[in-house]
Amino acid sequence: MLTTAAPAESTKDAGRPGPGARTPFHGATQAGILTRRRPYAHLAALDLLPRVDRPLAAGLLRAWSAAAERMTRGETPVEGESEPGIALGAGPTGLTVTFGLGPELFERLGGERPSPAG
Repeated sequence: MLTTAAPAESTKDAGRPGPGARTPFHGATQAGILTRRRPYAHLAALDLLPRVDRPLAAGLLRAWSAAAERMTRGETPVEGESEPGIALGAGPTGLTVTFGLGPELFERLGGERPSPAG
């Protein structure tokens, strides 16, 4: 459940989660899908190198998920890390992280593709 701070003073900040806002990483639905659209987004598209196998890809996704879960709590991506990243100190501010996997991943590494209907 998304929690937010008091309503913003200006319309410029309307709908923007406050510094204490937290959207849980785990839940009934993927965070960021049914939550209010954020005013900012960062996107990355990556291709797997040919030598990446299923165990390596699974380990990478586990590491990314753990980092995303920590960041949605307003913590550093790696436990014990002290890197003063630009967003640290701002709290989670309603951060959501969404991973999308293309069909080639399943074709190359095997596994059942998720159904578009859920």
